[in-house]
Amino acid sequence: MFKQAFGPTYKTVEIEKPLGKLICKEKYTADMADVSYDIDFKLIDKNLDTIYLGNGIYNDDDWSKKIELIKINDWYGIITNYYSHAKIGIAKKQNNERLNIVFNPLELKNDSIWKKTNEENPAWVYGGSSKIKSIEGNQIKVEYKYRLGLYEPFVFKKQDVEYYFDSNLGKLLTENVRQATDGK
Repeated sequence: MFKQAFGPTYKTVEIEKPLGKLICKEKYTADMADVSYDIDFKLIDKNLDTIYLGNGIYNDDDWSKKIELIKINDWYGIITNYYSHAKIGIAKKQNNERLNIVFNPLELKNDSIWKKTNEENPAWVYGGSSKIKSIEGNQIKVEYKYRLGLYEPFVFKKQDVEYYFDSNLGKLLTENVRQATDGK
């Protein structure tokens, strides 16, 4: 009984999606403060080819309702989570090239386009959050929430960043950084 409560326990979940069958290998672990569902995703497409899409980490058991498959040209992807951050695992079927993109607000400081319009970096002591607002074709719009300042009074910001996935290069490029607004 104790092992069931704290894990790790493993199971496989199969989910039918329009792009094929998603095979999800779940590893459940817990401690006194938190639970964690670490999921590895493989897609079996309509031609019965297997494509590894990466993993996601969730803190609740309804993770299967939160995933979405995408296709950008000849790349297959999955929109998932990495704790409180949005994540895309994407793979090119032809050569098995893979990318895992975690939209972490603390990494915005490394984006030269973001840096041009923002004077202060997100505070490293506050992880913030992100979510994918939309994906249309190669365009990906992400909302970030982060904190400025290490000491009170803290300033919380929300900011949208628009990306373009270049399927020829296999790279995510920043296209537009919106003005940050106040908000938590």
